[in-house]
Amino acid sequence: MLKRTYRSRNVRVPNARYPFEVTLHQGAIENIFLDSMSMRGLLVDRPTTVHDWKILPATQAQNDYRIEVTLCGLTTAVGTNSDQSQSKITSSSTTTGENENRKETIIHAKYVIGCDGAHSWVRKKLGFNMIGEQTGKF
Repeated sequence: MLKRTYRSRNVRVPNARYPFEVTLHQGAIENIFLDSMSMRGLLVDRPTTVHDWKILPATQAQNDYRIEVTLCGLTTAVGTNSDQSQSKITSSSTTTGENENRKETIIHAKYVIGCDGAHSWVRKKLGFNMIGEQTGKF
């Protein structure tokens, strides 16, 4: 049986502009993003995962797109960007010992946004440590 033994404040910053929080489950947040992207002509392609990425030297950049991202599992076109032109995508098929005939697609981006959770692969690849207060209450 569970019994409450401690109550913690939701917002621990005394001078917070908004001393409350709103909680939405991941599916609701994802739908907000997908709807907003769709209105701008953007498409999320699934199932796709990032295999690797690297920051290119300025001399190798494709128009200011200095981040080269290798995607795996991509089987259809990615869609269009906000100016309705085709995304900057080049495709190649590779074989690896682990995943024979895995399809890889290389895209070029200006930014990488790490939204991959507490055990972030993006953060680890950048060499950033997860710093911050933790609670022993849960």
